[in-house]
Amino acid sequence: TIPDTQVAIADLDIEEGHPDKAEAAARDARAEFHTSRKKDKEIAAAATLVNALLNEGKNDEALKELESTGPIAARSQNLSVQLLFALAKARVKVASRENGAVKTILKDALAKATKSGYLVYEFECRLALGELELKSGKTPASRARLEQLQQEAKAKDFHLVARKAAAL
Repeated sequence: TIPDTQVAIADLDIEEGHPDKAEAAARDARAEFHTSRKKDKEIAAAATLVNALLNEGKNDEALKELESTGPIAARSQNLSVQLLFALAKARVKVASRENGAVKTILKDALAKATKSGYLVYEFECRLALGELELKSGKTPASRARLEQLQQEAKAKDFHLVARKAAAL
């Protein structure tokens, strides 16, 4: 559908450094999913919107978006959507300097992703944890974990995650 494609393109725009374009597309898609009562897709579009807002430096707007979507996300039975929302929530917490909460969110999400075999979310959680550790000064250990993640991601053809891990 068109809104699904808008979310996918918005995710690409964020990765390519165009969060302003991503914001508009994600807002439109989220509104369409809300109107058509597709809750899981609405949550996914909201997570993309949160990421776009954070990349634009609009942390307060990202927090408001997260808070308005939180009650819907809490009722979702879709593990993929839950993990996607947990990653968005962790990013907002990092931007809000709530690092203690972030580690708990990411470790819980990582455990669920690993147990269920959701490799992309496992890699994303590990990447976020590595980034958090780097920011908190645990450089040698986190560098080693990021290097290992880079190798594993590359071996499994998750080249974007591998590049992100290498860039940190």
